[in-house]
Amino acid sequence: MHGRHAAIVLCVTVGAIVLASCARQEARPAASGAGSTRAAKEFVELLATGDFTGATKGFDARMKQGMPPQKLEEAWHSLLAQAGAFKQQVGVRTTKEQGFDCVYVTCEFERDAVDVKVVFDGDGKVSGLWFVPPQ
Repeated sequence: MHGRHAAIVLCVTVGAIVLASCARQEARPAASGAGSTRAAKEFVELLATGDFTGATKGFDARMKQGMPPQKLEEAWHSLLAQAGAFKQQVGVRTTKEQGFDCVYVTCEFERDAVDVKVVFDGDGKVSGLWFVPPQ
């Protein structure tokens, strides 16, 4: 099972390496946790339905530049190739990391579970995105 998780993280991380630099901006106080949680769940729903243009509308300027809709689609399809078809969201948790609201949306896929980590800046915009093994 750990090998599968490593493959998911490696495959998707390589496809979305630009996202790490996008989240390394100066930290500001993060937006409210409840709003971020709702926004993250809606974001994952947009990914699951294939609305990559809609999903990128909530991105900050750096994310829009580094992860346009077509790159986001490639990253999502890479995840689907590893984990199987998306089934449902099964949980959500929030953390504060370096002054940002981070929302982990745990998703069930055909072959595995994955946390979609969505990072929000102080303006409530998505400033980082990762697909990681669930905690």
